[in-house]
Amino acid sequence: MTTKQVNKVGFGSLRVNKVNDDMAEVFVYGDIGGWMDGVDAKEFARELKALKVTDITARINSGGGSVFEGQAIYNSLVNHPAKVTVVIDGIAASIASVIAMSGDNISITEGSHIMVHKPWSIAMGDANSMRKEAEVLDSLESGIIDIYAARTGKSREKLEKWVSEETWFKGAAAVDAGFADNVIPAKRKENFAKSNILNHYLHLPIDIAEDVCNTPHIRDVERVLRDVEGFSQTQAKRIIALMQQDYDYRDGDGQREAALKLAEFLDKITNEVKNGGERPS
Repeated sequence: MTTKQVNKVGFGSLRVNKVNDDMAEVFVYGDIGGWMDGVDAKEFARELKALKVTDITARINSGGGSVFEGQAIYNSLVNHPAKVTVVIDGIAASIASVIAMSGDNISITEGSHIMVHKPWSIAMGDANSMRKEAEVLDSLESGIIDIYAARTGKSREKLEKWVSEETWFKGAAAVDAGFADNVIPAKRKENFAKSNILNHYLHLPIDIAEDVCNTPHIRDVERVLRDVEGFSQTQAKRIIALMQQDYDYRDGDGQREAALKLAEFLDKITNEVKNGGERPS
């Protein structure tokens, strides 16, 4: 893998990694626009054109910057013959959100954001100059919304409202709004044991439920209590009801403790049955 750092100082940097003959990564981190000591569109276009690959992953973490520089970077990615996958690593705000729309596929990490808003400007002069600058800003906004509309499929009216209100979309919300195609989930620690019964509780905490959603039906638990433990069907149902009642009256920490103990007990029963041993006490 070969790596090239294009900008080494300032508030933005462009890094190009040639992964292999077919794949490359482009990191657009920091402000957009050479005059802001950020990612320069001219350098970006030159580096991108030199990549003779079929797949490019453009990773973005930028608060925005120059509209014209950002539009040029967007067009460089759109016009490259490679398949472009955009990954939003932290933030794609303002014109960086437009750059993100260049992806054939757009992924956003679970805690990352896309932000859209009306373009800004600085003007000096008489009233005519100010009115002219306002017209320029209206034209820039219209072009930006064209890009959003093409990629998201949302109505112009909805997009104009989002832009007017400076709207932030985190993770899944960005997917729902059409600005991204999928969420890259945050890394999680697996804490909860699998169980034959937990997902049948009415008030099971969602963090536990996500880990035990593929467990057997409650009839299987009844069968274990009846056939392995020797209880009647009525007794088995009563035990399950009491377990659930005890669980419902606990607070969050108590529920978790009860859930883990119950999971451990039921898993022990299941293992004993599989191994042909005696029922556990």
